[in-house]
Amino acid sequence: WRRLLVEAVGDVSLRRFHVSRFSFAVARSWTSRCQKDPFIFPPYHKAAREPFDYYMFGQNYIHPLVDFRNSYVGNIPVFHEIREKLQEGHNIVLISNHQTEADPAVIALLLEGTHSHIAENVTYVAGDRVVTDPLCKPFSMGRNLVCVYSKKHMFDVPELVEMKRRSNTRSLKEMALLLRGGSQLLWIAPSGGRDRPDPLTGEWYPVEKEIGEKRVITFHGAGLSVGPEIKFNEVTSTCYDSEEAKEVYARALYEYYCAI
Repeated sequence: WRRLLVEAVGDVSLRRFHVSRFSFAVARSWTSRCQKDPFIFPPYHKAAREPFDYYMFGQNYIHPLVDFRNSYVGNIPVFHEIREKLQEGHNIVLISNHQTEADPAVIALLLEGTHSHIAENVTYVAGDRVVTDPLCKPFSMGRNLVCVYSKKHMFDVPELVEMKRRSNTRSLKEMALLLRGGSQLLWIAPSGGRDRPDPLTGEWYPVEKEIGEKRVITFHGAGLSVGPEIKFNEVTSTCYDSEEAKEVYARALYEYYCAI
């Protein structure tokens, strides 16, 4: 990983600064948290900004890997609308595809110049790996997270099923409290994994982590956009009950998601 990072960043002086900063921060996190007193993520985790700023650590790590000249942010007016709605006390839920483990940092980097409040205040619904893997932990500590266990992997370890269910219940309660307070921006990747287009159909499907996927760190452009609101009441106006409404709305989200 370190070798790929060095090759991707390129410039020698920047390379030395960047890698040394990364090594120091991760070493510090591993030493203070993972070895002596491992950090356990609660159902709702607020980004750790002091005494060590884990948010900026993640930003500084990913920044040199993004080719901003060849990056794109679309539908800026919708981002303006999101900002205004949040300021008015509304809650916003973003249903998103999931491309890389660096998605939160890339989203924040592309928005920090025009919508810094959005960049720093998104709450991500996070799966268990990003809050248990020692290498992921320092990056996750810099984000606002609601931590959940995926239904797909609920029964991977039978003796942990009840613990996972109780944890998910606590997470749902924390999410309800957040939404009750208003002005919350939630990011959810419903497939629960890094998405890839099927080469034959063009439809999106999640990567199977059990099979494995090669991680290649590169200097590359990134794209970010957001669509208009998909209103629940309008989409489900002809439904007879909540179960049908849930299915209809999920289908509408998926069809829009594939269309863009």
